[in-house]
Amino acid sequence: MIKNTFTVLFIDEDKSERYKFQEYAENFEEINAEVIAPPEKINEIIQRIMEGDIDAVISDFDLKDKGDSATYFGDEVIEIVLENKPDFPVFIFTSVEPQALEHSQSVHYVYDKKLMNDKEKTFLSKVLKEIKNYYERIEKWKNDFAKLKLKKIKNKISAKEEEYLIELDSLLEKSINQKTSIATQIKSDQKETLETLIKKTDEILEEVKSKLNKK
Repeated sequence: MIKNTFTVLFIDEDKSERYKFQEYAENFEEINAEVIAPPEKINEIIQRIMEGDIDAVISDFDLKDKGDSATYFGDEVIEIVLENKPDFPVFIFTSVEPQALEHSQSVHYVYDKKLMNDKEKTFLSKVLKEIKNYYERIEKWKNDFAKLKLKKIKNKISAKEEEYLIELDSLLEKSINQKTSIATQIKSDQKETLETLIKKTDEILEEVKSKLNKK
């Protein structure tokens, strides 16, 4: 079930930019903006995102720009988040867009901070849409998983469907931190099948040996 209000984490080393984003997101329906300065180590911010009730991440690109607290760039945060949560809504919000585009692995989540001057708040509308799309994808994954799991139990699953089932297991485990254990079950089934085959092969060999000894 999709929530009614979503928390967007905004990371920026510049206090004035954090204040500006907070103002920009103020009174925007369905979005709750949480603004923070980047901690010294990247694992601290990753832990905050993974363990907190965060629905999207917006990070400045050059988190090292002011002072010497952060030791990483915003796109590094984004890439680690995506490794751990596939398709999670992430955005780079920067005033040095060309540099961010050159440095980042994907151009699809890099946006110019000038968008905060837009009174229509189209950027926030995009963020909200991406969040909802993300949760709709998870619901689809869960529905597909349930259907395929039932087919597997009934031994009516194809090889292609079984591959997709393993993929869904991984996606759901990462996205909602819920271990489905289907991949483990499939591997166990495969091992059992191999052991059965080996046993039958040994029985055939013993039967052949027995017949040869009688001659």
